[in-house]
Amino acid sequence: MSESKPTSESREDPTQTPGDDAERVAESTRTMGRGAMAALLGQIVGRGSEYGVGVIVGRVLGAPVLGAVELILRMIRIAGMLTMVGLPHANNKFIAQSLAHEDARGVRAVARKTGILSIVLAVLSSIAIFCLAPVLALDVYQRPELLAPMRLAGLAAPALALTLIILAIPQAARNIWPQVLIARMGVPALFLLGVPIALYLGGELTAVISTYVAASFVGLILAAGLRGRWLPGESGTGHTEASFREILGFSGVVYIGSIGVFMTNLADVFVIGKFVSEHDLGVYAAAARTASFITFPLFSINSLFAPTISDLYARGATDALRETYRTAARWTAGAGAGVYGLMAIAPQQILSVFGSEFHEGMVPLVLLGAGYFVNSATGGVGWLLTMTGNHRIAAFTNWMAGAVLATSLFFVVPRHGLLGAAICTGSAMAVSNLVKMLLVWWKLGVIPLTRRYLSSLAVTATVILVLRALCATGGPGWSPQAIWALGLFAVCHTAVFLLGWAPEAARRG
Repeated sequence: MSESKPTSESREDPTQTPGDDAERVAESTRTMGRGAMAALLGQIVGRGSEYGVGVIVGRVLGAPVLGAVELILRMIRIAGMLTMVGLPHANNKFIAQSLAHEDARGVRAVARKTGILSIVLAVLSSIAIFCLAPVLALDVYQRPELLAPMRLAGLAAPALALTLIILAIPQAARNIWPQVLIARMGVPALFLLGVPIALYLGGELTAVISTYVAASFVGLILAAGLRGRWLPGESGTGHTEASFREILGFSGVVYIGSIGVFMTNLADVFVIGKFVSEHDLGVYAAAARTASFITFPLFSINSLFAPTISDLYARGATDALRETYRTAARWTAGAGAGVYGLMAIAPQQILSVFGSEFHEGMVPLVLLGAGYFVNSATGGVGWLLTMTGNHRIAAFTNWMAGAVLATSLFFVVPRHGLLGAAICTGSAMAVSNLVKMLLVWWKLGVIPLTRRYLSSLAVTATVILVLRALCATGGPGWSPQAIWALGLFAVCHTAVFLLGWAPEAARRG
């Protein structure tokens, strides 16, 4: 696959000076830092709300219903991704480019075209999900109780997709707060508040999913009502306006890659649901939900990483782009290591919040967590490739990883159950992101694996292993050894982060 050629807008500007690049790196770092703090708040509230829903369902209705809820929610996310067809990424790319050239008319034109496409796709998606629900519920999983919730997914998935497409407009202008407040905090918080009411009224699986549908529509109404405020006026020439062909060409390639990403991140639950018991599916769902906390820092940084990279690439600031990636990778690696360390040291104790029957997810949690940590440690490599004209390579890598994982799960899960699923999924995530990191090195000449980075990783790993051994001597419960081990890790990793993981600019203040 040949290397993509930069356009005239993305070639290195010969008038740039080292001072210009330094200023751009500083500005990009400050912007991403502020956006990351906002996004992290959204991750804490949003993911915490979803985690709280899982805890409530697990304790009130048990592991089988929790597994079914996880299955339906993942179906909604996949259907939403299919509905979006990469249009939020197209908004991030083309709107950011128009803003870099101060072309407000081009911004409005891109937003109008992605809006038309998204509405058409939402209608088609709803019809498709409604028609496929009986096949999935009755023929594939042979569980009639899944039919009504799966049909409800035909309403929630398009609402979720339309909301994210609209919220990508202010995100392209590096304003992350609308997405944080509406999609990442508002919808999950409403879901958390509604579930206890639904269960109190005697509802079970269908009532829980209905609550999510209602929360999704509230988010869509808010985003649609505020859309006009996020669009600039009619000033500008409109010469940066992307055509329907350009938008579909870019979003289509990203869409193919997104299928691979979603297969890598979500396929395990769908395959497990086919081959293991309802109880084991619920145990695995609890482990997977817990492991996903490791990517909080990555998703927070990436919320503004994509438009920042697109802006720097459009300006031809290649050196600033590379240094911005190194900075972001250090942040996500160090913070991800801190979260993974807590799970690796006391996995059984952490899973006990779901109930005593979930202790079997201890080993899957550690294995899945390793894959999520590699994802964080490599930084936003997928976005870096996508926003610098290498989106076809990124899409091909994502798709291959997803296809290999889905195939391997069908062979491994029937024989090795949850352990096999965790090994396959964690390995697929790790290998996929390591390959993309090497592609970034090949295409852009930058890699985060410096001597200081690797030494920090070695120290962090040693601390985790020592404290894991200390925790293991105290039994499975919340023993004094477990509490001391987690506390010591928090102190030790904070010191390691400040001395090693944190970028030079951050350490200088």
